Amino acid sequence: MLLWKLGLLSLILAISPAPERGPDPVTSSTRSPAASWRLSLVTAGGFTGGGSGVEIWSDGSVFSMSTAVGGSEAEREYMGQKSCDAVRNLAKLLAEAEDVSYQKRGNMTTAMAWWGDDFRHEWSWPSFEKDVPQVLSAVKESLAAPEGLASGTPPSFKLGGHHVEKGAIHVLVAQDQTFTISLRAGDFRFEGEGRAEVHRLSEVSGITVPSEADEGSITVTEVDGGWITGEVKLNGETGQFRLPGWITVTP
Repeated sequence: MLLWKLGLLSLILAISPAPERGPDPVTSSTRSPAASWRLSLVTAGGFTGGGSGVEIWSDGSVFSMSTAVGGSEAEREYMGQKSCDAVRNLAKLLAEAEDVSYQKRGNMTTAMAWWGDDFRHEWSWPSFEKDVPQVLSAVKESLAAPEGLASGTPPSFKLGGHHVEKGAIHVLVAQDQTFTISLRAGDFRFEGEGRAEVHRLSEVSGITVPSEADEGSITVTEVDGGWITGEVKLNGETGQFRLPGWITVTP
């Protein structure tokens, strides 16, 4: 019993990133700004703690999420784009939900998190729970119905003859102001470390970090919402990318 609970907690923490800056989860009453926000819905638990879910951004980008075991890094894949009307309707529901406090656990638990630069709200309930507050059910139904997504502009990574339309960038910030930028695109892997005061994803814009394993570097030229544009230099070749990004700041 203790093992699956620990696994579930680890999964939820892995899939729903910590806020880039701001007050503690649940206790915040800060209204969502007009700027960017993210919302995730994950159902996980059981013996392994693994699970799956979906994440949507305020720009309409939608990603599927999955992990095999609790505590492992979530795999995310771009699914498409929700319409502006759908995002506005979802934002209205979230505005109604932010004053709702609802935290329950079960063998399989559905966890929902909504966060931005300076706020975070979390809710959870047993996956087969029927008496969930109506507004939370409405949010879940909206997220669980990805049909009708537009294709949007998929992720892109090009280097030499290597071109894939998938991938992601993860930024891990340590307590001593060192940070690691990890780029994954298909079979391509790149990791570099830098030092700067970084608290938000937007603050990596303009930063260049060298690769620790190879002779190369990665430069972030722009951060637009959650999408990161830049270039990679490796073995004399220069490549370009536009990939979704996530940041985790060590408390």
